[in-house]
Amino acid sequence: MNDAPPLPSSASTKPRRPLWRKVCLSLFLLGTLVLVVLYVVYSRDEPMPDVSDIAIHPLQLPDEQNAYAQLVKAAAMLPDYTLYPESADYRLDELVKNPPANTDALRNKLSAESAPVWPQFRQALAIDQSQAPLPHSVDDMFPNVRSLRDLSYYGLIDAERLASEGHFGSAFDRAFMIIEIGRRMEHSHGTLLHYLLGCAIASDGVQAMGRFAVSSHNSTLLIQSAAHLESYRTTPDGLVEALRSELNFFDMVIQLIQRDGIEKFTDGGLKAPKIVLTSNLLFKPNKTRRLYAEVVRKQITLVGKDVATIRANQRVVFLPQSGIGRYNPENVIGRLGLDISTPTWSLISLNYNRDQSRISATQALLAIRAYKLDHGALPESLDALVPDYLPSVPLDYMDFAPIRYSKKHRVVWSIGTSGEFDATKVEDLEDESSEIALRIP
Repeated sequence: MNDAPPLPSSASTKPRRPLWRKVCLSLFLLGTLVLVVLYVVYSRDEPMPDVSDIAIHPLQLPDEQNAYAQLVKAAAMLPDYTLYPESADYRLDELVKNPPANTDALRNKLSAESAPVWPQFRQALAIDQSQAPLPHSVDDMFPNVRSLRDLSYYGLIDAERLASEGHFGSAFDRAFMIIEIGRRMEHSHGTLLHYLLGCAIASDGVQAMGRFAVSSHNSTLLIQSAAHLESYRTTPDGLVEALRSELNFFDMVIQLIQRDGIEKFTDGGLKAPKIVLTSNLLFKPNKTRRLYAEVVRKQITLVGKDVATIRANQRVVFLPQSGIGRYNPENVIGRLGLDISTPTWSLISLNYNRDQSRISATQALLAIRAYKLDHGALPESLDALVPDYLPSVPLDYMDFAPIRYSKKHRVVWSIGTSGEFDATKVEDLEDESSEIALRIP
């Protein structure tokens, strides 16, 4: 008789899993499920945003009724500066703003050879409406505006020649024409680049008038020019239109990111595989458009406000540099695109204020110069210029207070984009070229 115990069944010999393994597996599966749910939820892009309130409405103008097109036509008549032997030594802008010694002959030659341009130029300025070309694809995102910049330089060179020959009336007239180029670009219903270049061109014309005022001895001409300059003030509508066009530009940025990736915007410093750009978790085109549209709307409400108000509403930071927010992957590619392509909005909004303040400072300088020619001394204050030289004291559009003037320091100035600039506390104004500060001879 065999008394050996029975062998255990295979079921009874199977080892049991420890409880902690079951818990870990359950937690892993639960975590995976949570991540999948979160991915599905957070990967949903928004519907296409409604931006009809800030949409652009280009003018449909034939070229013969389009001041911008006619100005481009006039610019095409200019001599090619790069063909001059001296062009390798001097840039056009140097010949205008800081002409090197011994360049009078070159400037006179450029002035003479550009003479046929000015009749066409005047015809262009006689046209009321202006429409700059708008980009229609990612391949023409950045308009070519160099020809109009060169046109303004040639005009300024001719104005400087006229002033050097003592023809100040004609020199002021040419400077007003340059300002008009800038105004047509500012109100060309084009891109932000068109607007900013228009501001720069108009500013060059106004600054030229300040230089001419130093040498002119005709107080009547100076008073008339100061009065005429008032008619060249502009409304903020041009900046509003330019800001609206930025939404169209940003749509092309999104298309470019989708087509070529993010590395183009970071000079190759950041690369993202195509699969990343197709993930709605990391890149949401519609949400990115909506965020950009919100920034544009906000900036439009700030146009024409004082410097303190604009400074208090600095650009939005879409990618925090510190804190837990910088680790948030949600729409990170879109937010990176916003951070890269969104310009420094406060400075752009202040371009309008700066433009108007420069006109005010130049009006004051012209009137002060005329007053000195008539009375042999500087006025005690700008109030002494009213009403014989100015109808009222011009405003500093940075804070809408009167433009600043110091008889003791012989300077007219604006408080600037910082809202704190004081020319009387600066020893060398040449080091403050970014500020509006005009020395009185």
